[in-house]
Amino acid sequence: MPHSQMRMSVIPGAAAGRLSMLSRGLSILECFTPGESSLTLSEISRRTGLAKATVHRLIMELLVWGLLDRDGKDLCLGRRVAILSDRVPEPTRLIHRILPHTPLFIARRECPAFFTLLSNGRSLHFEAREGRRVQEDDVAFGAPLAVCVSAAAKVITAFRTWVRPDGIRQDSRRRERVASLPYRGEAGLSKIVHQGYAMTRTGRTVAVAVPISDPYGSILGALSVAIPPGGAHRTAVVRELMGAREALSSVSVHSATEKTA
Repeated sequence: MPHSQMRMSVIPGAAAGRLSMLSRGLSILECFTPGESSLTLSEISRRTGLAKATVHRLIMELLVWGLLDRDGKDLCLGRRVAILSDRVPEPTRLIHRILPHTPLFIARRECPAFFTLLSNGRSLHFEAREGRRVQEDDVAFGAPLAVCVSAAAKVITAFRTWVRPDGIRQDSRRRERVASLPYRGEAGLSKIVHQGYAMTRTGRTVAVAVPISDPYGSILGALSVAIPPGGAHRTAVVRELMGAREALSSVSVHSATEKTA
């Protein structure tokens, strides 16, 4: 499914054809892809499902704003898109790079899943399918988000405490700092690092989290999955998450390392 259609499917009112003018304008911008940077008005009309007259009117406004430019008889994304891109927070950029590598099993199993990324001493959380930023008290996700946040914090703490950026475990002097941590101290953190994941339970819901690192081993965050009662088998989720960890850690995120480490 093209990315623009994927985005349109989650816009309220899209299925019923009741898009706001803002949504219609954004749907035009979503038509462009890395392999198709220039499109005709007719092609934009076909991809958005909007009438050519509507597309023409919106295009004229987008040209004025610099969000579109002319490429001969075709249209392409404009200079202001590049300007806005430079203002995107680094964690959002990182999510954009990671999302294409999100394990397919997350969507297939329909398990709630979240990315937790480190940024300036804070933990930021993103829904793992669409990359939408969520708050820890987001009632739309409830208990699955809470247990995933807990599992992510546990695995991040373990790997940042015990493992140096080059992948070598810290010596005993560095490990003294974990004595006051609420994860059964040194032994608990050591076990998490050894097995490669952390697990947390809240009520009947279990969450599993694996660390996300850059190619040099610096911990950037975690991917966590909540397994509801009667849901996916825990062992299978752990196995697939461990496989995903390798794929996610291979993503080139050099520019994010200094800001998130």
